[in-house]
Amino acid sequence: MPPQLGFSTEEILNAAFEIVRKEGLDALSARRIAQELNCSTHPIYRAFQSMADLETAIIAKAKVYVLNYLLTPDEQTAEPFLNMGLRYLRFAKEEKQLFNLLFMSGKVTVDLEQAEYPAKVIVERMKQDPHLQKLDEARLRKIWMEMFIFTHGLTTLAWVGSLKNPDQFMAEYLERMGETVIRWELEQASGKSNQQSVLECKL
Repeated sequence: MPPQLGFSTEEILNAAFEIVRKEGLDALSARRIAQELNCSTHPIYRAFQSMADLETAIIAKAKVYVLNYLLTPDEQTAEPFLNMGLRYLRFAKEEKQLFNLLFMSGKVTVDLEQAEYPAKVIVERMKQDPHLQKLDEARLRKIWMEMFIFTHGLTTLAWVGSLKNPDQFMAEYLERMGETVIRWELEQASGKSNQQSVLECKL
């Protein structure tokens, strides 16, 4: 079958993304993409001026991919917010190369305080959780940031194989930490001080 001469930028990006998704960024090259598309390397360099530009586009596509993955409805538990955390673990297990690219390789800088787009989308999903509906957006963002840090730490341990029964471990500890963080924010929102909470615990 003769090679196809023309490919759109989207087709080339999709082919490159699938290579990275399955084999990792180290497997990416113009020749490897050309082999996948059954073409020469010329269409690739017409679409992207350099492999660095292509890598940037792949990372942007991967960010959208992981966000859509996390927001996919999942009925692992009856808690929508907890399910998002468990989806993060599932992503790390099912998409090892993308998890490595986005969160372990050092190629992507994560600035949770400035990440406006994912924060807004995730907060909208959090509002669907009955336990979080009494909290304003600022407190929901704070909970998301704190729980992401905690979730990422546990997920990294699972990703490198350091956790026994990671699904059960994650579900248990995410639920514990989530309850603690949410309870704290609810108390702060209601005007109850930390000192009052400590006093009540002692009593």
